[in-house]
Amino acid sequence: MSDERRVLGWWLVHPSDALTSSLTHEHFADRRHRALAHVLQRPGWTIDDAHRALSSDTDPSGLLTYTDTFDSATGLLSHHYAGSVGRLHDEFARKAAEASATAFLRALRGKGAPNIQKAIQEHVSALAEAQSMGPLPGRPYGQVAMEVLTEWAESLANPDKIRTLPLPWSDIDSHTGGWVIGKLHLVGGRSSEHKTTFARKCAEHLATTGHKVVYWTAEDSDHDIAGRTLADASDLLDTKALMLGRGPRGRNPTEDDLARIMRQATASIEGPAGKNMRIVDLPNPRISTVLSALNVFAAKGYRAVFFDFAQLMQPDKGEATNDWWRQCVAALAGRAKQLGIVLVFTSQIEKTGTQASAKDDRVPRADEMPFGAVMRQGAWACVMVGAKVSKTTGAKLLIAEIDKWKSAENTGSSKERGTFLFDVDAPHDRLTERKRK
Repeated sequence: MSDERRVLGWWLVHPSDALTSSLTHEHFADRRHRALAHVLQRPGWTIDDAHRALSSDTDPSGLLTYTDTFDSATGLLSHHYAGSVGRLHDEFARKAAEASATAFLRALRGKGAPNIQKAIQEHVSALAEAQSMGPLPGRPYGQVAMEVLTEWAESLANPDKIRTLPLPWSDIDSHTGGWVIGKLHLVGGRSSEHKTTFARKCAEHLATTGHKVVYWTAEDSDHDIAGRTLADASDLLDTKALMLGRGPRGRNPTEDDLARIMRQATASIEGPAGKNMRIVDLPNPRISTVLSALNVFAAKGYRAVFFDFAQLMQPDKGEATNDWWRQCVAALAGRAKQLGIVLVFTSQIEKTGTQASAKDDRVPRADEMPFGAVMRQGAWACVMVGAKVSKTTGAKLLIAEIDKWKSAENTGSSKERGTFLFDVDAPHDRLTERKRK
């Protein structure tokens, strides 16, 4: 009987599956199972049809009894969510799962109901959020207060305790003091002007120095990010060769070239960056998915999360308005503080800001980002980057301007604005800092 239920649950979720679509009502022993199988064979069947086939006077809850449907849905879609959704065992989670299941069924039965895939996604997302919250949301005041006192005492005893994580370039790291733990940072810039290079290099540097870091790419693929990192670690292999499947520098590599490329690639893959940097390739995630994922990353010991880029996050419902972005930035900043992680988001520039800053030959301003004023206000730090070509040497340069960067001591004061120059090696996705005089 349970096997029949499981097959029917799979059929509901995978209506085009080769196995289930070949079944007929004659394959099932239970009368109600046969009725449902008969419905699922018909083209254009609806959830209402399935519910009527399962409903009876003795079982008014109908589809709610078919919990294997939810298990199948979870198995199908859990890879879209960070961590394992799995079964929720504790009392709080069971209640959350029951409430979510009820809402799921209500959505399926209602008029104008969303399609089954969308309804299942919402159900699994709710389960992931319930799991991340644990048995009961929040903690007793006494427990939290003791942690605050302990951290304060440790700070007195260890004044050099790390409160920041380093940037890869000495001048800008010394000027800013580094990424502040528990804070939200922004890196803004025009499209295709190396803000991804800036963020990726920062993430790789943290991984190389022993910190577990996540690089979440919502625009490029994980192959793109891994290829850039391989090219950065090599003096022969470049991003164009990797993308086109050709030899570096437009020629076929010699045996010595191949041996050198493999040595450098192996050192990168088997070194600290290969072990400590995790690449997440999930485009257009909902904000609830991002917040749930941050909980999982922190629980797994990751110290920093880079998200490229902010405008690809989606609201759970409705459109991304100014008020939504204000709530979104506040939620992200609050989650970074709660989890004690560094959070870095890259951000695009609006079309008008892109045109104006390019015409004036300047780095774009923070208020030229979409919803830039709201994002800048909610972030702890903001650095804006822009590319240009040196008029004297013709070299490609990246300019990084510190728009806002508060100190790690939480004094409320901001670091003095500063401008930093980098030589750009685009084929190797590499930035080399020019020392300030």
